[in-house]
Amino acid sequence: MAYANLAAIAAESGDPASAVEHGTRAIALQRENGDVDGLGVSLANLARVQLTLGDDSAARLALGEAMGIAQRIGYQLLLAYGLGAAAELAARDGEPARAARLIGASRGLFEAIAMPFPDAEADEQERTLAAIRPPLGSECDELVTQGRIAAVDEMIADALELTR
Repeated sequence: MAYANLAAIAAESGDPASAVEHGTRAIALQRENGDVDGLGVSLANLARVQLTLGDDSAARLALGEAMGIAQRIGYQLLLAYGLGAAAELAARDGEPARAARLIGASRGLFEAIAMPFPDAEADEQERTLAAIRPPLGSECDELVTQGRIAAVDEMIADALELTR
């Protein structure tokens, strides 16, 4: 837990290299100790840091494993965060419509579990929206709404496709 917390602090402080180092240590220990919940969270956090570093391939692997864990154990909050990270991958892949729907799905899942939308996640999603609004134009908000009301399982399956 200490390494996971150090990774989160480093990521929040703008030190992605330290976040990766501490996160990798946390993940190894969580695997060894069978801490499935913690492993899912650490992998999702690592994926976001890897996105920050531009390492999309590594982010895909970490995010895919994190979302797979979240799906297996029914960790809805982790899935909501994962959908947001998957939206960033879709945007980077040149799929702005898919990214908008995934953002909507993330927001819809946060609402469904009655979780206030976290500021840090809102910031991440706003950066993604800023990148995809120009090519989508007025269609962007409609696509976000489509994702918000879509079947969550379908949107999770779509997000997982991006991680392969």
